[in-house]
Amino acid sequence: MTKARENSDYTGLQGDLAGLQTNITAGDTAARAGRKNLIINGAMQVSQRGTTMSNSGANSSYHTLDRWQTHGSGGTYNLSQQTMTAGTSNQAGGCSKFARFSVITGDNNLGLRQCIEDVESIPAGYTVAVSFYAKGTAGKVIGTFIQSIFGTGGSTSMSHAGSISEHTLTTSWTRYTSTFTMPSDYLTGKTIGANSFNRLQFRQPEADTSTTAWVLDVTGVQLEVGSVATDFEHRSYGEILADCQRYFYNPLYNLGGSRGQFTLDYLVSSGNNGWITWIVPFPVSMRANSTFSHSLTPAKFLGSAAPADGADNFSFYIQNQGYAGLVGNGSIANLGGGGQYHGIVGTYYCSPSSTSASHIFIGNGCTFQFSAEL
Repeated sequence: MTKARENSDYTGLQGDLAGLQTNITAGDTAARAGRKNLIINGAMQVSQRGTTMSNSGANSSYHTLDRWQTHGSGGTYNLSQQTMTAGTSNQAGGCSKFARFSVITGDNNLGLRQCIEDVESIPAGYTVAVSFYAKGTAGKVIGTFIQSIFGTGGSTSMSHAGSISEHTLTTSWTRYTSTFTMPSDYLTGKTIGANSFNRLQFRQPEADTSTTAWVLDVTGVQLEVGSVATDFEHRSYGEILADCQRYFYNPLYNLGGSRGQFTLDYLVSSGNNGWITWIVPFPVSMRANSTFSHSLTPAKFLGSAAPADGADNFSFYIQNQGYAGLVGNGSIANLGGGGQYHGIVGTYYCSPSSTSASHIFIGNGCTFQFSAEL
């Protein structure tokens, strides 16, 4: 072989290696591109309902961290939002918050889960990668799996039994990964109704029937289409909050003050009696028509005073007159409303007939919220 031929082969090999490196880099960049995570609030940043829930018992509901639902049928547990010790977030993929699911009395149906809107969000036959950071009771096995729910009027829900992955906890933050392949026929012949979803679950395995207490600390949860679990996708708090508010909105969350203020529309019906209504603008369009709930009752009316920070009270304010002791012959406990793009709420209440508009101040310790959860 001539020297020229050797140089030519070497040059060609260099070119091949350079091309391969370019392809690897492009593939790696694509794999790590943003908006890949199907989980919302995987870093446990947003908690519009509050940061702690004490022993709710056997039920399935949303209690604290947005988008994260508890499940239980026989056991008892607490759920809370926790903050990493300063300087230790690097142990959990850079996440500064985490969820603590603390089981008091164990049961093999207890767990933490998230509903991912639209059962077709994971196409049939596709592989998805799940990754998360966790620690907890040493030696405790936690199962993760995906369940498909076909919605109201849809086919019977199904758990993908062949896609259950089990992980053994330690007392130190550890990253766990697994991949699931959705059956190629899981949508075949199925009827998809309203409000369908896939659900990622963390729970005590069915075979584990122990009732002993255990703890799961978890954060950095990611579910992505692909066969490789990539680095956790960090997003700004504002983006995550907006995503959460599509499903749940608490106007009194992170107010930066003691109360929320809303301008009233007042309509006199006869004498001093009148209907009052007001609009609560939604920051984002909710997933569906929302359900409105609140904790306001006549007993929580302050009269001529303003709600203090954290108070579960409310009061009225009349422009140019100050806080007013408006005593009603209707009950604000009957307050109702809803809406998809904004909240219109109202009740029948007594107010001076000369008043055409005023304000209501609702203490940030009140329950006053709109839900369009799955």
